[in-house]
Amino acid sequence: MVLGMLVALGGLTLVIATQPGTGGGQGGPRQGGQAGLVLGDALLLLSALCWALFTVVGTPLTRRFSALAATTAACVWSIPLLLPLVPVELVLRGDRATPLALTPGAIAAVLYLGLGATALAWWLWYRGVARLPAGIAAVFFFAQPLVGGLLSGLLLHESLPSGFWLGGLVLAGGIVLVSWPRRAHTVTVRR
Repeated sequence: MVLGMLVALGGLTLVIATQPGTGGGQGGPRQGGQAGLVLGDALLLLSALCWALFTVVGTPLTRRFSALAATTAACVWSIPLLLPLVPVELVLRGDRATPLALTPGAIAAVLYLGLGATALAWWLWYRGVARLPAGIAAVFFFAQPLVGGLLSGLLLHESLPSGFWLGGLVLAGGIVLVSWPRRAHTVTVRR
């Protein structure tokens, strides 16, 4: 399983590093320069590793309680941890901040992000985690940047470099290695 995780992590690194607009991709420069791009890529990798750890740590909770209870607890615990960062974000945005407008589109976007992309996605994730070994479930999160890149190619018509495709194949190989059924090796002692 460890080998599969390492292979998947290597594929994830290739996918992130070669996507357009990142440090190694073909996209145009983004705000923040090369150091910002490397930091962003590193944060994406750290995010994937943290989510994998979060999945492994949360798996016993989904087996002891329900997926809904585990998701609700994660959402509730995230509020006091993220709330102190709101003033920091507002200060860092400075005069670039746009005034908040409660338009129907803005309300729909907040509801989609809060209920659909967060609560529903977490609940579905933990339903899967409750049914799979933690290591297998955790490695599937590594596919998130791959899916994002594929969607950017499909929906936004962005070109995806060959390194992206190679990384996707390596990532898929790691997922297969982790997911491959293992047979228990038994030793028979003959008398």
